[in-house]
Amino acid sequence: MRPIPQGLLDSVRYENGNLYWIIPRQGRSTSRPICSDKDRYASICYEGEKYQLSRVVYALHHGDPGELIVDHINLDKRDNRIENLRAITQTQNMNNHPGLNIRKRGNGFTVCVGRKYHGHYKTYELALAAKLKARKEILNVA
Repeated sequence: MRPIPQGLLDSVRYENGNLYWIIPRQGRSTSRPICSDKDRYASICYEGEKYQLSRVVYALHHGDPGELIVDHINLDKRDNRIENLRAITQTQNMNNHPGLNIRKRGNGFTVCVGRKYHGHYKTYELALAAKLKARKEILNVA
């Protein structure tokens, strides 16, 4: 993932899960929280680039998370309080969220992990075996 620029970190302050600009500029208030409601996750624009708000909050407190994912512990993507954020690997993130699914599709069953397709099976039993195999391989659990 793209590194969080030091200039961005120097331009904001953190308070109760929100970021605020330190210096006002055109269209930027120092009294209103920085947030974009249009995105799936709140984001901040800096020098023409978008950054996830949760990654910026994490970087302010712990340094840039690099390739790690900044996870919302309580699964609420709008809750950017530092105590609700942690840096984890993609595998840990997948394990943290319910995502191994068997779905009835047409004349069989489809196995998915998150949005990744793992096959279509004629019977539920075959789909369940594939699900358990995918869980063991991808999530590294029994």
